[in-house]
Amino acid sequence: MKISDHRARAALVFLLAFLIIWSRATIRLEQGFLWAEDAPIFILQAHQLGLRAMLTNYAGYLHLIPRLIAETQRAILPLSSTPYFFVWCCAALTSGACAYIAFALRQVTPVTAAFMGLAPVLAPQNGEVLLSITYLQWVLLPALLVLLWEAIFGDQDRRPLPRAIAVGLLALTGPFGVLLVPAVAIAIALRRLRPRGGSINWPIVVTYFVAVAVQTLVMLRNPQDPKGVHDVPWLTWMIQAMFTDYLPSVLATTASGCLFAVLLIGVCVLSRARLVFACLFCFGVLLWGLGVTRVVPPVQIAWYGTGARYVYPWGIFMLWTLTLSIVNPGIKSLKPLAAVLIFLILLASGERFEAQLLQKWEILSSATSYHVTVPPGWSIDVAR
Repeated sequence: MKISDHRARAALVFLLAFLIIWSRATIRLEQGFLWAEDAPIFILQAHQLGLRAMLTNYAGYLHLIPRLIAETQRAILPLSSTPYFFVWCCAALTSGACAYIAFALRQVTPVTAAFMGLAPVLAPQNGEVLLSITYLQWVLLPALLVLLWEAIFGDQDRRPLPRAIAVGLLALTGPFGVLLVPAVAIAIALRRLRPRGGSINWPIVVTYFVAVAVQTLVMLRNPQDPKGVHDVPWLTWMIQAMFTDYLPSVLATTASGCLFAVLLIGVCVLSRARLVFACLFCFGVLLWGLGVTRVVPPVQIAWYGTGARYVYPWGIFMLWTLTLSIVNPGIKSLKPLAAVLIFLILLASGERFEAQLLQKWEILSSATSYHVTVPPGWSIDVAR
């Protein structure tokens, strides 16, 4: 298998991603997995509302892909298979997203594309977003970013219809499509200033904005109660969550975190990937800030603890931008430093990762209904 072949590289990354998922969450894949909202939001509403559940908001926005998974289970499979069907769908979609990232990034070396494709399963996380349809939107966010980048800056000779469908589904799954509108608008403006490189893939971009308009309308019609801005040490907490925590525990001190931040920002800013880093850094800070303001009472967010999903994308972004800094360095002598920073992040990921099963799911059947119990102690009754 030649990794320089795009399809072969995608197939290899799909396999490697799946093996990494299996090694990190073996129990979930073998014994099935359900978590919290999987039961009362996706399973129960799919059985109660049928296809109407597709347009039912949760947390103020649509979750189209998890709804499609739940509706497929309701339509063709027994309820007892749900924990296994959900987890294997998540594994396939996660591995597929990794494969597509590696397939789409043709402007970098094959090894670079493969590593960036694997970043979503290599980045530090505590298992919160792993193999759960409730948090599937977080795992698929990198694929949405690459699809939008490809539509604006990539080759335009690729078939737009499958990508347009994917962008539409992803933009209607979670709030990220809406949050990315400013960045997409800036990217389009930059692309229009340099028309010689090719044209924008407008069918994909238009599909994105239509999906975003629908999601925005849903969000406006279902506003969430604001949690308010807590009186917290913003800078200290941000450095801790976005830098210090990504060091191995033996090095995770405030001073080391500040040094890590300076080195990472310096390496990326001095590279030719500085604009990519600036956009992803701002987006990472935005997601972290949303997490801090949504947790009541205020607590420190950490990728291995409370609010882990809000900093999970930032781990991916760091791996991406440091990798691009090695490929396109502004100063070649900084390449070893970027490699060391990547090694430290991966070391922290391997050291603290733990995809706990927490509490075993349970499905009990009677003559008239199913009683479903999922961690952390939520339960529902579904009519037979």
